[in-house]
Formats: sequence, structure tokens, C-alpha cells
Amino acid sequence: MQYNEAIQIQLNRITRLLESKLLPEFLTVSESAELLRCSKKHIRNLTANGSLKFTRIGSSIKSNILIRRKDIMKLAK
Repeated sequence: MQYNEAIQIQLNRITRLLESKLLPEFLTVSESAELLRCSKKHIRNLTANGSLKFTRIGSSIKSNILIRRKDIMKLAK
């Protein structure tokens, strides 16, 4: 392994650790749309058709939706 590759691997590891500590694990529909640079309607469609997992706060169908950051990042890849 070259020196530059070893440094890049360590930087990626540090970045992942920092992100896990500094960034929230769950995002709202608005925050998810902003992260993916799409509309809130698109995020809602993704949750409705099962492409994006989510959790509701409360038992009502109109209660707030929270989405895991890691699930959003899977879509971005």
C-alpha cells in the first residue's frame, strides 16, 4: 500500500467517526430533501413506495416522519 493510500484510508476513517458524532442520526423530511437536493414531495414518495425507510413520531398518519441518515446516504450512492 502506498503512503498516499494509507493517509486517505485514515482520513476516511476519521471523517466517518466525526460524522457519526457531529451529525444527527435522524432527519426530517425537509432535512432529507435538502441533503439530497430534491423536493419534500419526492422524499414523501420514496417513503410511500417503500424505497426509503422511516419512523413516525406518534401513532397518527399525520405525525412527523424521521429518516435515518444512513438510509438517505444509501440512496445517494
